[in-house]
Parts: sequence; structure tokens; C-alpha cells
Amino acid sequence: MNKIIALLCALCLTCACTPSPKENPVKTNPTELARLIKLPFPAKAVQWQVIQASSGNSGLGPQDWALVAVLDFSSQERGQLLKQPVRIDTSFPSTFVLPWFPAALRALWQTQSDGTMKLTATALDASAFYNSPLQNGYLLPFGDGGQVMLYLYTQ
Repeated sequence: MNKIIALLCALCLTCACTPSPKENPVKTNPTELARLIKLPFPAKAVQWQVIQASSGNSGLGPQDWALVAVLDFSSQERGQLLKQPVRIDTSFPSTFVLPWFPAALRALWQTQSDGTMKLTATALDASAFYNSPLQNGYLLPFGDGGQVMLYLYTQ
């Protein structure tokens, strides 16, 4: 019996010393999203996820975090959001293109020979969505309708 207890204690200590990475779920609640960012128009559909600095695909500082969202607006509303192009690094780690991205969005990146992903679209100003502390980022329109990808981050 003592051996079983000792074995269970050792197992518990091993698990306690090996933290599992915190994965934030993909969410679809626009009300919860509106607490983090400004929504200039009501979205017909949203999918979004918070990315912690500790994730391998973040490229963020140790205290920073990001929010990536796929938003579906009317075509007219999307047209009102398409403003100034912004300069961003167009090379991304392969893990940046998330599995839940729609195919039309994933198609905006091309895999390079070194395994990185190159953005082939123009990033646009996302200031209409800024809400402290998320005051940096860009917008990528994709597809034929009103869909956009929003990437905002702290700095």
C-alpha cells in the first residue's frame, strides 16, 4: 500500500512540475468580443481567439497578447473599413495560420522553402477596432463577401 501511495505522490509531483500550455479556445460570442475591441458595425458572425505571448506562433513580448478574429460584415460595411494600407512584416511562422481559418483566408499565405508563410495580400489599417490595450494591428479582407481577418496586439 505504501508503494502505491509513493507512486501516486511521485506521479502527482511530476505532473505538477510540467505545466501544460494554456490553449485559449476559439470563441463565437460577439458580445464577449465587443468587451475587448470596438466593433464599428454589428458582425453577422464572429470567430476569435486570444493568443498568449507564450504560444509558439505569437511573436509577442513576454507580457503581450494578441487577438485574432474572423468577422463577417455586409459587403458595404466591409468597404467602409478598407482604409490605408499598413506596412507589416509579410513573413510569418507556419503556426500563425490557424486551423480554424476559412480556406479563403488561409489562401492569402504561401508556404516558403524555409517553412515560413508569406502573406500575399495587403494589410490594412485596423484603427476602427482599437480598444486599449489592443492598439496595434491590421485588417485583411478576404473572400467575395464581407469577411475580414483582424489581428490586434498589445505592445
